[in-house]
Amino acid sequence: MNDLWQKITSDVQNVRREKNGQHLLIGIDGVDGSGKTTFAKKLVEVLCLDIDAKYIEIVSIDNFHNIQKIRYRQGKDSPIGFFEDSFNYESLKECVLIPVQNAKGKAVSISTKSHDLKTDRLVTLDPINLEPSSIVIVEGIFVQRIEIRNYFDYTIFLDVPFAESVKRMSVRDGSNADLKSSFA
Repeated sequence: MNDLWQKITSDVQNVRREKNGQHLLIGIDGVDGSGKTTFAKKLVEVLCLDIDAKYIEIVSIDNFHNIQKIRYRQGKDSPIGFFEDSFNYESLKECVLIPVQNAKGKAVSISTKSHDLKTDRLVTLDPINLEPSSIVIVEGIFVQRIEIRNYFDYTIFLDVPFAESVKRMSVRDGSNADLKSSFA
């Protein structure tokens, strides 16, 4: 295991000790295409090797978008609208962050999705049950926004050059990999 994963594992162990049996909320933030989902999956693997966690759940902020009527009210290509209107932070708090925080480490149920991006419909999933002292990893852009950042016990920001994130998005989404034309 390299130094980065050792440092993160050590930090998470320290935070878990400080929280004394309570659930742990970890946020993984970064620009689109920075590898947050891949990083979160690798983090689960690493934590399972070194930490006695009964349950680790990954939640994607992409499952908490606002409906298009709200998301695009400032225009579909508006950078300000993208920042201000993309996500339903109240729903994320209600479904995940507040229940986990208020559970005080006891078993708790959360819902990992409130919106289906493909159908643009609000959804209600059957809740999943978290065992006592679980770890919940929330990954996605804007995880450190003021509306939700204080819920997290530990956050990681993936600092990836835009050229690399644009290249990754082109593979993932089929978008243009040319950095110059992407911002023209």
